[in-house]
Amino acid sequence: MAATHLRNHTPPSLVGLWPDLSLDLGVARRVLSRLIFEDGDRLTDVRGLSKRNEHEILARGQLTRLKVLDRRQSAVDPFVKYLFEAPDGRSFETVRIPLEKPRWSVCVSSQVGCALACAFCETGRMGFVRNLEPWEMVEQVLTVRRESP
Repeated sequence: MAATHLRNHTPPSLVGLWPDLSLDLGVARRVLSRLIFEDGDRLTDVRGLSKRNEHEILARGQLTRLKVLDRRQSAVDPFVKYLFEAPDGRSFETVRIPLEKPRWSVCVSSQVGCALACAFCETGRMGFVRNLEPWEMVEQVLTVRRESP
């Protein structure tokens, strides 16, 4: 069985994932805060997390990142379009949209392909392939945040 992606989880689901680790909800919140809100890949110094559990969580879970195949900034405004590749080789797009400085919005893909098949849309022409995993949606936002001014 493939290792679960750690950014796929909520604190309660992380607690229930490996009962033998006896994680409490507070520690699970801090672990996910490190992995998602702090965009970290290490669990060193997470308050309340033992070294053993730190090692076990990282050994049992995965923290794969999406590959950025291309990023294109608009020539007329600060929009940036990202082309990502998932571990299964499928690609999808994300767009960073400027708001009032210094804020941005992110148009996040939730699927590979689209069932609507609009004639003007490249994604629609490929047809629906699959829904993205939660971690793949989170990773889109984290990547755009890392690369934003």
